[in-house]
Amino acid sequence: MSYWNVRVIKWEGVYGFGEAFYDSDGKANGWTATSEVFADTREQLLERVMSALSKPVLVPSEDDMAFTEEPALISKESNE
Repeated sequence: MSYWNVRVIKWEGVYGFGEAFYDSDGKANGWTATSEVFADTREQLLERVMSALSKPVLVPSEDDMAFTEEPALISKESNE
């Protein structure tokens, strides 16, 4: 059975998030290059991800002109 998961993927010298796809033997056989988080190093990527996770989640309105906020996914204390 094939499956996918989210992985940190490095392409063109930049780290980011993408979806990795696997065949029935568990071997990666594809990925997506869509990411809004880029970094030059693994450390920088971790800092950016942890920062994003510790901020409130933005939820766009139906017309995409305003946002509401939901609680952060992690507390700032767990980021220190």
